[in-house]
Amino acid sequence: MLSARQQNGGPITLLAFLLLTLSSGCGYSWWESYRYNKEEPYDLHALYSLLEARPSGFTHNRDTLGALDFDSSLVASYLYVGANIYLDEEDVTSLLNFVEAGNKAMLITKNIPNDISYHLFGPNCYYFYEDSYYSNSDLEYVYDTTLSLFLTNPALLPKDSVQLYFAYDSEPIAHSWGYLREEWLCDPGFGNEILGTLDSNRVNFIRLRYGEGELLVHTNPELFTNYYLTDSSRYHYALGVLSYLGDGPVIWDEYARNYHLPPSQRNQSNYNPNGGRNLFTENHALRYILEQPPLALAWYLLLIGGFLYVIFRGKRRQRIVPFRTKPENSSRQFVDTIARLAYQHGNHAQLAKREITMLRQYLQERFQVRWPEGKELPDDTALRTGLPQEVVDHAARQIRFVDQRDYIEEGDLMLFYRAIHPIYQA
Repeated sequence: MLSARQQNGGPITLLAFLLLTLSSGCGYSWWESYRYNKEEPYDLHALYSLLEARPSGFTHNRDTLGALDFDSSLVASYLYVGANIYLDEEDVTSLLNFVEAGNKAMLITKNIPNDISYHLFGPNCYYFYEDSYYSNSDLEYVYDTTLSLFLTNPALLPKDSVQLYFAYDSEPIAHSWGYLREEWLCDPGFGNEILGTLDSNRVNFIRLRYGEGELLVHTNPELFTNYYLTDSSRYHYALGVLSYLGDGPVIWDEYARNYHLPPSQRNQSNYNPNGGRNLFTENHALRYILEQPPLALAWYLLLIGGFLYVIFRGKRRQRIVPFRTKPENSSRQFVDTIARLAYQHGNHAQLAKREITMLRQYLQERFQVRWPEGKELPDDTALRTGLPQEVVDHAARQIRFVDQRDYIEEGDLMLFYRAIHPIYQA
């Protein structure tokens, strides 16, 4: 039996470690927090103050992009700087309309929304990877301490290139620097113009002329923080990039810094009848904690400490595990979740093919119908399921139609579902 002192020693040690970890850094927080009103090294107070003092005008936006109010006679510039940007479909549409009307939009972020990427790189070059259902950040990264930064307009820098390093506690450290995937720029006729690179061959700054305006994307927001703009040897690069904003008024966006529920879900409860409650997207407190690096570190350390406590404590107290029946197969619920994500991205063909996989498993388990992958629906399906032959033949035709195509319309997807629905009711 452990003594009271031994039992309490673990939590006390963990708490002391957390306090030591979070209080280090010589009085400064060296996390990339990108707050416009703070003066820590990787905040944006210097940039915000610089733009706020522009005589051409400055607007601080805290509302949806559809609520932007600007003088159409002036060329305004929308600006967002941060590690992540949260834009729903309506926000992307409003932003593209803003650019198409003759204005500029500059996104300085490590996380480019899929809808923006589609317009920026074109459908022939940009495509969704399998893991894009879980993250829309598909940048490449180079891990290094010091980088040479180039702008295609040499007049914007004091010399051909600028060498900058990432720092923690005022000392250079290795850092992951994001740049655009090479395959995204596969179509030279699409209209993308490379404006800047890392180490001369990794593109980190591009411009697309969209309608009457310009859409600019930069993948290294850390270079626009207080640490670089408040030092006379480091600010030239950021000013060179910002010169592409022009002389018009600037709209500084804070609304896109935080996640907001889509309009269709804002008045609904957290219950999801198709797949349960998503604890990450619907738990705003947890989302906020994970987006703040110090809080995220404390959260993960707490989870690790709790996990270790359960392991070592459980060795002494755990009872004999009773026999349990085999858990119910939850693969259907998992595929439903994946299917909803695929549907949100408009990938109807992949959604249908996932459903075919589940139908094949259902027929095997329920009716012992052996249906090998890549083969037609077996001839004895109607006999085994008890369904009319014409119902099974109709389902087979729809299955053959979607299985032979890489792209189908939403209407085709609905016809497919209606055709196979009677099989699940058999």
